[in-house]
Amino acid sequence: MKNFFYYFVTPFLIIILMFGHYAYYEFYYDAAAESNGEAADAHEGETLEDKKPVESEAVQEVGGFIGNHKDASPIKITFFGSDSIANRHHPDQSWPALVTDQLSSLLPDGHLEETIIEIGRMHSLDFYHDGTTIQQIIDSEPDILLYEPLLLNDIGHVRPIDSIDILGLTLDRLSRELPHTDIIIVPANPLYNSAFYLNQMEDLGAFVRENNLHYADHWESWPAYTDESLNNFLENGRPNSQGHAIWADFIVDYLIHE
Repeated sequence: MKNFFYYFVTPFLIIILMFGHYAYYEFYYDAAAESNGEAADAHEGETLEDKKPVESEAVQEVGGFIGNHKDASPIKITFFGSDSIANRHHPDQSWPALVTDQLSSLLPDGHLEETIIEIGRMHSLDFYHDGTTIQQIIDSEPDILLYEPLLLNDIGHVRPIDSIDILGLTLDRLSRELPHTDIIIVPANPLYNSAFYLNQMEDLGAFVRENNLHYADHWESWPAYTDESLNNFLENGRPNSQGHAIWADFIVDYLIHE
């Protein structure tokens, strides 16, 4: 009986197993082919444009002056100014450096190029008659120029009315040479309890309004000039690292929202 089971039933079971194995793989390959066909149908008609990577939400949300130049590759920003744009103790924490870092984090890699032109304590008359620095600004071919008038440097050297006249002459030349550049006037840092300097800033504000210029008035982010706590953000009349941070935050917001 055992021999009968071995010789007759076992081959029958082997045949059943072979049939089941063959049927399973037939089903598997048919299902795979059908799945691939559906995938092909789903992608049919896609263009190269459809397959481009989607920009991150952060990049898409950048507007303002930066958004106006989003097609530039790279966006070129030039920072011009006095000692007030430098941080001698921590150069990587100057407000231009901080602005560059923050904007770079919102843009694709390599999409921002900065030029920093700092002239120390030179006053307006020397700056204008020398002409070399003005040419440097022009040669940088910026999409956006953040320009600090030298009123703080001019205190005790140049009459306020002459400072404004020189500013006007300089901007006339820059506008002619850089017709597609957004030129933004950025005042130097405030000083504690300096009524004379405040008068100069009021003259600058009037000049900006009369000539319909872009004006990044970051003073609104600092303590009032009569508030002694303003000195916590200054060192020898120029911004310390805390002052640079206040200044940078304002400029970044201005550049992406104005």
